[in-house]
Formats: sequence, C-alpha cells, structure tokens
Amino acid sequence: MKLMARMMCEGDDERIPFIFKIKKRDGGRGAKKSREAQIRDALIAANVDKLIETKGEKYDSAIGDIAKLSGLSKSSVRRAYDAYKRRNAN
Repeated sequence: MKLMARMMCEGDDERIPFIFKIKKRDGGRGAKKSREAQIRDALIAANVDKLIETKGEKYDSAIGDIAKLSGLSKSSVRRAYDAYKRRNAN
C-alpha cells in the first residue's frame, strides 16, 4: 500500500521507477460541469426551442431574445444551448 501511495505522488523518490498519473477517462479536459450549470443549460435550451417552435423565430433571434431576458451575453446563451443539444443528441 505504501508503494502505491508513493507512486501516486509526484515526488522525487529514486526508489520508485515510475508514477501513476491521474487522467480523465473521457479524454476531455477540466472539471465536470456542475449540476447548476447543467440545469441552467437545460432551461436555456428549453426556452430557445420554445421560441423557435411556437413563434417561428430563427435560431439567432431566439438566442438574442433569451440573452436579453436572462441578462447573459449572446455567446453564453449560444454556448449553453449548443452544449446541451450536443450532450442530449440521441
């Protein structure tokens, strides 16, 4: 156990020939999105979809309307909408 614990540390212990590096399995970078951010993205996507379906608005104008209503920038709304759609494209 002590050997495995030392292998996980990135110290300069000459007795241990290699170390374990912790990597994400999905190949992505950074931390996972928080639950709050996932819920926010879902709400943004639902509202953008609702504007597109009920009012017949185009994607860009729906993004702009939701950005005005939420107080977020257009790029933030677009990023949240696209990320949600990508994650839930089944």
